[in-house]
Amino acid sequence: MKHIPKKLKKLTPETIALIEERFILAKDIKDSRYRIKDKEVKRSIKKDNRMYKEKTVQIALENNRSLKIAKQGISLGKSWIKETPVSPGVTVES
Repeated sequence: MKHIPKKLKKLTPETIALIEERFILAKDIKDSRYRIKDKEVKRSIKKDNRMYKEKTVQIALENNRSLKIAKQGISLGKSWIKETPVSPGVTVES
């Protein structure tokens, strides 16, 4: 299986399998099987996107966080350390 870009991680494995099947049928885009598979893929992608957005909003509501933070997947808290302990009782400040 190929490397999946970050923006496609919201797709389910079933949708990714449909995309691969459509890729195989893409040799003849005028074929009716390709058109049917293409419609299935597009519907599945729309469904997955809708589910991903609903899940993101649900997580934001459950955690009382902003939607922006939920979309980024960032946890609350500081990402830096003010003091680093050198030995017990002694700290170094910058």
